[in-house]
Amino acid sequence: MAHSSLYCRVVPANARGAQRNYGFSCTKAEKQQLEFRQAKPQDLPDIKRMVRKERMNPLGLSIERFLVAEGSGQLMGFGQLQQQPTASDVQFMELRTLIVRDKARGQGVGTAIMKKLLATPAAAHTDVYLTTISRSMPFYQRAGFQEVDRQHIPRALWFEALAGTLAAFLAVQARLVVMKRTAPDPKHDPSTRDEKRLL
Repeated sequence: MAHSSLYCRVVPANARGAQRNYGFSCTKAEKQQLEFRQAKPQDLPDIKRMVRKERMNPLGLSIERFLVAEGSGQLMGFGQLQQQPTASDVQFMELRTLIVRDKARGQGVGTAIMKKLLATPAAAHTDVYLTTISRSMPFYQRAGFQEVDRQHIPRALWFEALAGTLAAFLAVQARLVVMKRTAPDPKHDPSTRDEKRLL
């Protein structure tokens, strides 16, 4: 079922720690009541088409993991969170396949989707990684992500980082980077208790 609960409106302005969410503020898309819902099987052709157009990794497009954003009844963008399997590595989430339709860009749709995904219980208190190209780094840095040195890339992302490095250079002549948003330490985060209750 679609819903339009917006993270920037969940925490009251006077709540302790309300500004902790890595500098996020309400975007134009949110003010226009962007609708969020879990993707449906009928969304998959659009998702695959947009992934191909953006020359992104076409693997791992599991419909049940996707969050879709709609505006005026049209699909405006989407993204997914994937829990990575672990062996000796520490468990983490991966933010993947964040794409916004051309006509909706520059309106805060991508930021709104990312905020919604990062505010879910699965990601709010867990390390989150992503791979992207170097020119997209400022967008993710505003959400608290920082570039990860190659020696600190989790084993579960080694193949994606290696294959993506060549693909990114061939497709868009850009450097591929792995980024990480470190989970807040609940012992030192006064807003954690309030956010858990709201989520």
